[in-house]
Amino acid sequence: MVLTGSWDSTAKLWQDSFCVATIEGHELAVWAVQFVESSSGDGDVLLATGSADKTIRVWNKSGGAGKVLRGHTDVVRGLVSPRPNELLSCANDASVRQWDISTGSCLGVYYGHTNYIYSIALLGSDSFVTSSEDASVRVWKFGKPDSVQTIRLPTRSVWAVATLRNGDIAAGGSDSLIRIFTRDNSRVAPDDELKAYETELASMEHATKEVLEGVKTEDLPTDAALYAPGEKDGQTKIIRKDGKVEVYNWSAMENEWKKIGDVVGSSNEKASGRTLYQGREYDYVFSVDFDESKPPVKLPYNRSDDPYVVAQKFLEDNELPQSYLDTVAKFIMQNVPGSGSAAPVSAYADPFTGKRIVLIPALNSL
Repeated sequence: MVLTGSWDSTAKLWQDSFCVATIEGHELAVWAVQFVESSSGDGDVLLATGSADKTIRVWNKSGGAGKVLRGHTDVVRGLVSPRPNELLSCANDASVRQWDISTGSCLGVYYGHTNYIYSIALLGSDSFVTSSEDASVRVWKFGKPDSVQTIRLPTRSVWAVATLRNGDIAAGGSDSLIRIFTRDNSRVAPDDELKAYETELASMEHATKEVLEGVKTEDLPTDAALYAPGEKDGQTKIIRKDGKVEVYNWSAMENEWKKIGDVVGSSNEKASGRTLYQGREYDYVFSVDFDESKPPVKLPYNRSDDPYVVAQKFLEDNELPQSYLDTVAKFIMQNVPGSGSAAPVSAYADPFTGKRIVLIPALNSL
């Protein structure tokens, strides 16, 4: 059997190429699905779905509704089942939750990521891994609320993570690369590749507003602060050195501070041709006017983003009807070269400037 989720807010159960059940109940798109073995011992299987409506729902194979799991405060992105009657869920609220689906109770919450968690996968019988918009993959142990290892990647977003049968971890990023990490010394990459990887990590730039909001450079500690060990894996420390501001991350496995980048100011925006919005750089920041009685709202977008994923979040953030999904997504595709097949609309302003763009008549007619 195959279980699928859809933008139409439903899930479907398939067998031998035929749909045997349509599952309805979510209010928004279903982004995650998972089979869950029942603890009854009779081989029965339950279905779990995670949605943009921030809930997880449990169903029987006929589509009959069971428990509704509430706790996440943003879109649910991924589900895995570590053992019978249990679920792990990850979400845009930067948390992982562990559930007992028989009672509907939350068994634990795991925090560590600083941005959306896009993907989750089991690692053996006692661990799991997650990937995030914060450019990292984290390794977790069941029952420990903090991650036990943080793997930094030289990319803006880590869209997906998977574990291989040999225990390796594969991560796919917004830079169109898949990187594989291993604990087996026999499979470690050659020294020149490792050096190139470390160089890439060190060259990543972090916008000042994202990590230094309200902090004066002269108030930061010097590199002498790196002599003190970190308190937990993934801890971040910002220092000043030789006139620059550097960001370090504590690696519990290697027992040392690892440089993950230099902090640059917003003046870098002009040099990079990108627009700073809420402390992050974007290729485009549109101003969208969908209500004449209210000021325009911002729609940030990067070329590596999926237009429909961005459109969905825009609708949720601004409490707009789901029926406008195509309108917003096509607007993005019309104004971002290479993001879709829609024909460009010359009437819109240059999105690089971040100047006001009015959606007429599409959004004003909503």
